[in-house]
Amino acid sequence: MTSSPFQRLRFTVGLAVLLLCVGVLGFHFIGGLGALDALYMAVTTMSTVGYREVGGEPDTATKLFTIFFILSGVGVLFYAASVVMEVALDDRTRRFFRMRSNIRKAKVMKNHSVICGLGRVGRAVAEELTRSNEPFVVVDNDPERLALATDRGWTCVQGDASEDATLHQVNIGSARALFACVDTDTTNLFIVISARGVNATMEISARVVDERNFDKFRRAGASHVYSPYSLLGRRMARSVTRPRAMELLDLALEQTGYDLTVDECRIPEGSRMDGVSLAESEFRNKTGCVILAIIRSSGEIFHNPSPSAKLNTGDVLVTLGTPQQLERARIELAPGPRSK
Repeated sequence: MTSSPFQRLRFTVGLAVLLLCVGVLGFHFIGGLGALDALYMAVTTMSTVGYREVGGEPDTATKLFTIFFILSGVGVLFYAASVVMEVALDDRTRRFFRMRSNIRKAKVMKNHSVICGLGRVGRAVAEELTRSNEPFVVVDNDPERLALATDRGWTCVQGDASEDATLHQVNIGSARALFACVDTDTTNLFIVISARGVNATMEISARVVDERNFDKFRRAGASHVYSPYSLLGRRMARSVTRPRAMELLDLALEQTGYDLTVDECRIPEGSRMDGVSLAESEFRNKTGCVILAIIRSSGEIFHNPSPSAKLNTGDVLVTLGTPQQLERARIELAPGPRSK
């Protein structure tokens, strides 16, 4: 949990209470006042009100103690004012309240993604989800990383993602996906095991450093396992062996604002496209999108599907087109009677 910015305030309050107790004891034993009168003198003196003195003319010892007490009270008062101003203007105060708000927000999130680890891989995942307007929450133990993420408006929770208590804080039971992006395979494996034990249906993507651990992650419940180094190596090789194809994919998948995008559209229940073939649907003519593949609800994939391929509820269409064409595709796949 992020340390509270009010620790110095608590210290200041404790110092003021301690000084008040010294004043009460001093006026009682040195000034010879009763308990209530001693408390009265300590409060009025420490607060610089000085309403009136009780107990008659004070002796020399009482006067010296009163001088000491007044100076100490004024010092504590100025110190308290400086601490209050510092806490009010400190960025840590703003981050503290935002972090508390993030914890409350994360506990009620639904159908969201959980990013565990905010290193280079985790940041890349968060940036991509941000561009796609997908709700997500970040879990990390590093206060500096979380401060930077909070400044970017990301929902963050500080904690160990391999612990069940932390996963419950981000409402893992209602999450749609989890990304295990911590730097070590051991921690990522514990995250996968813990998350899968709470949510048996969500998609889990895990980063792996040692490729010999791929099978362990699969057995632990990871839906997808990635090695950043292997992916980077293959990508670099393909930039030489298939440069134009890779350039097109980079533009379609990586470049923000480019007019051509690869996306996926799921056929919902009651869709006007349910039960018809690609040729009968006239999907290309109506939307302008190119269907690269059909992924059946069973997981079977048909690349470059033929015109006779049937469309069914639950199928996912991997499409290539402009943002406007993709929007028309979603409208065309929506439930309702077929458009003419």
